[in-house]
This record gives sequence, C-alpha cells and structure tokens, in this order.
Amino acid sequence: MLLGKELYLFFYRYGIYGIFGIFLSTLLTSILLYQAFHFITSHSIVSYKDFINKLFSQSNTSSLPINKGSFDFGTFFHTIITFFLVVSFFIMIAGFGAYFKQEFNVSPLLGSSILALFCFFLFHKNIEGILKVNSFLIPVLIVLIIYFAIRSGSSLLPFSLYEFISYSPDWKWILDSILYSSYNSILLIPIMIPLRILFKKE
Repeated sequence: MLLGKELYLFFYRYGIYGIFGIFLSTLLTSILLYQAFHFITSHSIVSYKDFINKLFSQSNTSSLPINKGSFDFGTFFHTIITFFLVVSFFIMIAGFGAYFKQEFNVSPLLGSSILALFCFFLFHKNIEGILKVNSFLIPVLIVLIIYFAIRSGSSLLPFSLYEFISYSPDWKWILDSILYSSYNSILLIPIMIPLRILFKKE
C-alpha cells in the first residue's frame, strides 16, 4: 500500500515519471508474485522457510556460483528475511500508534496495543479466516480514505502541478520502482504460501 513517506520517496519526487514508476512497480510485482506462486504450487511449499530452502536447493542453484562451497544460503537468506519481516512489523505497529496520536490525540501506546492485539488474534486464524476479515476491513479502509480525503479539503494536493509535470528525469525512478517492487514482494510472498491450500481445495 502506498502511504505517505513511501509514496513520496519512491514515486512522487520523480514527478510524472513517478506515475510510470508505479506502473513499472506494479508490473514487476505481478510477475514476481505469479512466478512465486507457481513455484509454491509446483513444489508443494508449506512454509516460508521451506520456500527459501527449496529456492536455494541444489537442483535450483546448480548452475549458479552461489552453490559452490558448504555455505547454507537458504538459512542465511531465511534469517535475513525473517529479521526484515519482524522489523517491518514493529515499524507498522509504531506507525499505527503515531497515527492514533496525530488523529485522535491518544497515547501512541494505545494505538500500537490495539493493532498488536488485532494482529495476534488474526495470526491465529487460517487463511480463510484472514480472507473473511479482509473482506470486512477493505471496505472500511476505503470509507476511511474517502473520509480523510474529503476532510483534508484544499490540503489534499499540496504541490505544484507544473513542477509535477515538468520534472526532468534522471532515471533513478526505475531503480526505486524495482526496489519498491522487491520490498513489497518480500512481504507478500509469505501470504501466498497458505493460499496454495485454499486453491487446492477449490
């Protein structure tokens, strides 16, 4: 989801080329997730660790230089990605607390605790339960976005349209689009693993 600082850092600062970046990032993410889901289903992946281990298995990396030696790349990358996911979770919790403080003037600890408890109960549900929760949450989020957009009024577009269109590209927007796609793919692939079971049922 494009929010605040992310939207500015990865896309908005590049002017109209940021729009091209959004399309490029969307395309790359779609391709990555399609390939990842194909890999998950064809190898009967049951967990993220299983995904990493099979991705860096002997058969998949036999032609790559990283396969040489006794270093366990599967465990190495699994550790790094797990750390990244945990840090991202804490950042999300902290951001939600800060948002509660900004909008409702309540303690950030309260907002963070609410989201942490919600995630705790959500993580104890299977993928079908999570999809049911999302079917309720997504319409609520859309309503909230529209509400805050209307409430923002004239401050909704705090930029010069001329500056936005006349931006001179330096092609860094392509790199940032790739980075944004990679960043989100790391977060989305773990969600796709339990989806394999759901698709198998159907």
